[in-house]
Amino acid sequence: MKRMFSCCNNLQKIDLSSFDVKNVENMYEMFHSCLELTDLDLSSFNPVNLKEMNGMFWNCSNLTNINLSSFNAPNVRATRYLFANCSSLVKLDLSSFYTSTILDFVSMFQNCYSLSELDLSNFEVGRLDMENKIWTMMTSFDSCDNLSKIKIKKETYEDIKKLIRINEERTEIIFV
Repeated sequence: MKRMFSCCNNLQKIDLSSFDVKNVENMYEMFHSCLELTDLDLSSFNPVNLKEMNGMFWNCSNLTNINLSSFNAPNVRATRYLFANCSSLVKLDLSSFYTSTILDFVSMFQNCYSLSELDLSNFEVGRLDMENKIWTMMTSFDSCDNLSKIKIKKETYEDIKKLIRINEERTEIIFV
């Protein structure tokens, strides 16, 4: 499914409810630069063998809603630029994401200017050594200036708070 809909500039809606993705390993740039796409429902996706998600939604600048409520990808290793430049996203619920296998978070939410609420309830970065944490987390939240609420495990937040650029005076951190 690598680049399957990449640069489909006029794509506005798509029904993926019948897609069987349990054996898919690569969704690299799957929706990259789908500039007219505003709403995407991937709640039926269960990509248990997925390893590569780099740039999956990168530059979907008009995307306002992504439903990933049942997205279970326990083997993912890379999420670089996953939501980068999704400048119209307001809320993002990634509570179904298990990140213990991910080794690369670089620029994951970079330039998500409108993002105000983010649920990272199951995020873990403990597997990364300090060098990789610094490398992968430093740019993950760049230009997320409207972020006002994050749900996250306390131990995960403590592990990365010095590495990420989040204004704690403007952002409510809710520990789960």
